[in-house]
Amino acid sequence: PDGDLLALYQGGGMVKLDRQSNLIWASDLPFYNHLYVATDGTILSIAKTARVTSSLRPGEPVLEDSIVTLSSDGELLSRLSLLECFANSKFADMIHPLPDHPDIFHTNTVLPIGNESNESTAIWQTGDLLVSLREVDTVALIDPNERTVRSAWRGPWQAQHQPVPLPTGRILLFDNRRAESESRVVEFDPMSNQIVWEFSGVEADRLHSPEAGSCQRLANGNTLITDSEKGRALEITSDKQPVWEFVSPHRAGTRGELVATLFDVVRIPASELEFLPAGHTD
Repeated sequence: PDGDLLALYQGGGMVKLDRQSNLIWASDLPFYNHLYVATDGTILSIAKTARVTSSLRPGEPVLEDSIVTLSSDGELLSRLSLLECFANSKFADMIHPLPDHPDIFHTNTVLPIGNESNESTAIWQTGDLLVSLREVDTVALIDPNERTVRSAWRGPWQAQHQPVPLPTGRILLFDNRRAESESRVVEFDPMSNQIVWEFSGVEADRLHSPEAGSCQRLANGNTLITDSEKGRALEITSDKQPVWEFVSPHRAGTRGELVATLFDVVRIPASELEFLPAGHTD
């Protein structure tokens, strides 16, 4: 809200800068993929540590993904192993078969239940954490107090990103590999295990981002989508009508066929940014 900026270096650390780009603090934990700032200023992120887990691969290290919590000053407050959470739950077998490389989960999102959904539901409780494990096509609900998996779902999606809890009790997510040639954004009902809404683009311009992507349900009911590997973002209405589209101009290649990956686009209400001048609306 005050205009400070948090930036994550993939596998290398995290920094906090002020609005003049002065360094406030730095952390050298091996962060990956995602961070989230809670209303009290604490920071959720994902870290990886290589270790040998004999029950998974005797003699061969795997990357263990953990949810880490930092204070607003960058101090490590807690670290929660996702391998431990699955082992402590009835969903332990869901992580199999494991991929044939060390990055067995490639967790790409961690979001708390409590902001987007202010009420407990039959599926989740306030304080639970929603995570996305790309390499095993799994979205899981973590109970950090009990250090276990409360619920988990696999498919119908592949290599998904950015599962977002909705006030309805449903989950919005970016399905990266629905097919070889397209991706989609889906709204999933965990009570019925059904896809109740989806958008894959128009016939001439399908979403297609095999390795990254994000989505956000806006207050007006529209959906903001980042089609990362095509370098574009778009907003659509609930009945899938376009509102606007942005296509990155940063291109390379002899014919301009290469485009810089647009990892994430997020709408932030002006009311949440205290440093903006009075009267600024968006």
